[in-house]
Amino acid sequence: GEVVAFLEASYMQAITVDSVLEFCPLSRSYFHLVFKRATGKTLIEYLRDIRLKKAEEQLAGSDRPIADIAVETGLGTPAYFGQVFRAATGLSPGAYRRRHAAKRIRRAE
Repeated sequence: GEVVAFLEASYMQAITVDSVLEFCPLSRSYFHLVFKRATGKTLIEYLRDIRLKKAEEQLAGSDRPIADIAVETGLGTPAYFGQVFRAATGLSPGAYRRRHAAKRIRRAE
């Protein structure tokens, strides 16, 4: 609960296991075990998925530069963002945006 809320609120910042353990009174190994049981994912996987979801929302709903979205969602450089985004969605950030822009246009008609 508390860790997930922290990740949702702070996804754009650099987050490490150590930063989470500052307020979560568990050993590192026990934390990993408990987190994986609760979410089905590792901390890194969970954080990446939050960041990707936020990036998808921004790509689909705005014309903001992809480089800005990469940095603001905590996904790093545009090149790394493109690599992670394509691996997760099967599309480049630009292709994802074009696909969702076409959907927005059709809904508006």
